[in-house]
Amino acid sequence: MIRSTIGLVVAALLLAFQATTLETVLARAGEYVTAFRQRAALLIADETNTQVRRPYGSSTNDLMSSGTPLGQMGTPTVRKLRSELALFVALGTDDWQAFRDVVEVDGRPLRAERDRLLRLLTDPQGPDVQAARALTAESLRHDLSTMAHDLTGPTFPLVFLSARHQQGVRFTKKGERKAGGLPVWVVEFVETTRPLARMADGTPQPSRGEFWIDPTNGRVVRSRLVFDTLDAIPDMKQHPERYLDFPHVTFEVTYRMDQGLDMWVPIELKEFYSRRAEAVTCTITYSNLRLMDTAAK
Repeated sequence: MIRSTIGLVVAALLLAFQATTLETVLARAGEYVTAFRQRAALLIADETNTQVRRPYGSSTNDLMSSGTPLGQMGTPTVRKLRSELALFVALGTDDWQAFRDVVEVDGRPLRAERDRLLRLLTDPQGPDVQAARALTAESLRHDLSTMAHDLTGPTFPLVFLSARHQQGVRFTKKGERKAGGLPVWVVEFVETTRPLARMADGTPQPSRGEFWIDPTNGRVVRSRLVFDTLDAIPDMKQHPERYLDFPHVTFEVTYRMDQGLDMWVPIELKEFYSRRAEAVTCTITYSNLRLMDTAAK
């Protein structure tokens, strides 16, 4: 009798899984992102960022003088940064901002002071976002990439699933897979309206990528986000000079259950940048995640 009951439950779950539509999964994902954003309006983490930069020979720059043959990769440079990261949703908004304060470079401490971002964003007089941005700009100078860039946090891809932004995105079910034993849908997406992201110089960055979503509750377990030259400049024949200037960027985020917080959180972000004569790969991990109250007195 027990086996029969279990069999019926499993069959019912499988039927529900198969009958679920993409619209239903996206609605659940939108609700999940909203709930996550409300609970994690200020998420603080310790960040470890291992960066590898490889130049490659090109006739368009001076790397030839350094001995890098045309079309070949040069000697890699490696840097390891330890930072404090803050993922912040300002009152009255529904998108995350990411802030970083580097505290160690290649094992060398920069200062003894800690929690500068936390103090700025939980100030009783109100979050000091401008000061947090200044710390982030200062910290980005330690990155190996020579490309001008802003900090993109691991929660940024989730904005494309929010109910407000879904209408500007085309979603397609790519297939079904398993992630850590969990059945998920792989859903591709492409922006179809005004891009949410921009380059440091203001150039729009149309986005595409995919999400791995638990169809039963909309939970996101993996995301992949791509900014590409041909997406931003489809008529490349008319602007060939922009091809080398525009970077190719990929972000891949993995989420896991944090037992202490009792919620799924980002644990790893892999970034890849390439433009002109350099390629930079970053492997970023997050630990000691904690939720903070921006209204704390």
